[in-house]
Amino acid sequence: YPENNSAPVKLEVKEFAFAANMISETEYAQFVKANPEWSLSNLSYLVENNLVDENYLQGINLNAPSALPIRNISYKAALAYCEYLSKESGLTYRLPTEAEWEVVANSTQEKGYSTSLLTLSLLTDTPSSVMGGLWEYTSTYYLPFSRLSDYNEAQRIAKEYKVDDIVIKGGSYINTSSVIKKEDVGVTKQYQTSPYVGIRLVVEK
Repeated sequence: YPENNSAPVKLEVKEFAFAANMISETEYAQFVKANPEWSLSNLSYLVENNLVDENYLQGINLNAPSALPIRNISYKAALAYCEYLSKESGLTYRLPTEAEWEVVANSTQEKGYSTSLLTLSLLTDTPSSVMGGLWEYTSTYYLPFSRLSDYNEAQRIAKEYKVDDIVIKGGSYINTSSVIKKEDVGVTKQYQTSPYVGIRLVVEK
């Protein structure tokens, strides 16, 4: 039933600022340095408490400067990063909702689909690699049929009952534009990590 994931939903989106780039390995390394409980030396605890899986930070060297986007981190790690950055900056950083992400995807679709892992927007504030690059975490819970009912009420219920499935958007460099469209939905568990999923933040205005 493809319409479960692609049926149109009319939502009101308040003003927000969307990051031009995804969070880099170096930026995540700064978070881990300030919060050593998220380091690999604490992996057993993180796995036992369903904060990450065994592949957390696999293939990532946090000791070397890198502009590559961080990956193999979980949704729960992404939330912890948002909390850390908000405290450090005094601003409110968070993951975008699915609706916010699609607003940006619609406004940047002329950039096409990125088939590269490293795509930085250095000369412009326009977000890079919204489609392609890496799948991006959202703060939206995944519930089958939620698009065919009261979408906002479904999200409220999902939060109340601590639904584990989270929506990811945008596809990755291993996918193609013929397969992944901006309205398509990917799903991941809150503790799962993947080499094809990363973090891009919004800041509340």
